[in-house]
Amino acid sequence: MQSIPPLRTVDMQNAAQKRSYTRGVFAILASVYKRNTAIFSFGRDRIWKRLLIAALPAKIGEDRLGTNALCLDLACGTGDITGALAQRYPQAKILGLDLSEDMITEARRALKEKLAELPGADQNICLELGDMSALSREDNSVDLLTAGYALPNATDLDQALGEMFRVLKPGAAAAFLDMSKSRNTFLAAVQCALLKSWGTVCGLILHGKPGVYTYLAENLQHFPNRRDLPLRLESNGFSDVSTRPLMGGFMALVVCRKAEAT
Repeated sequence: MQSIPPLRTVDMQNAAQKRSYTRGVFAILASVYKRNTAIFSFGRDRIWKRLLIAALPAKIGEDRLGTNALCLDLACGTGDITGALAQRYPQAKILGLDLSEDMITEARRALKEKLAELPGADQNICLELGDMSALSREDNSVDLLTAGYALPNATDLDQALGEMFRVLKPGAAAAFLDMSKSRNTFLAAVQCALLKSWGTVCGLILHGKPGVYTYLAENLQHFPNRRDLPLRLESNGFSDVSTRPLMGGFMALVVCRKAEAT
């Protein structure tokens, strides 16, 4: 099994070190990611992702039918949201992007099984290795953007949000499912402590490595709280930002859009 350095030796505010550490973590977690995400979310993961899909616009693309529209799913993981997008928008092209080659491999396998009963659906899906902070898409080329459990892993949050804004077409929507932190400093510290404790227990039981999930608490500690995240989105050009707290505020579904060109 691949090893990762102790988190205390990694500067998670350094983009290169965080990127390398994140790749190492997901190389370890890829084969059990889907199962472990269900455990971490107390079985709510599927429900949250269905809520994300339900929050998306009914019509996308120039013809409003999704024909040749491009949906970009960042940090696609094992492809849950990617596959759901293919089902929601069967005429669109779906691009799943992830930093980890191991996760891309798992996504290919999972999507093949998930879409087996929908002939041709998998032909509209493309999976690529990539970094949300340096997207290879052209400006104003994406009709819809989604990201699940992604933003705290960004090597540079503002750079990632700037890239998302750049590739989205004017008027296009974006939806994010992610951890959420209280505005209250004390409660936020309690959240991080609970997450670190829960991650330590799960890492020990599931992997024999108590530190494999401690990056979650580290990322949450440096992530904007539920008041500041919408402000960060707006400062990067997004508008119509709405937030739906989930799991008592530990998670949130955030939907926004790129304003129409004036």
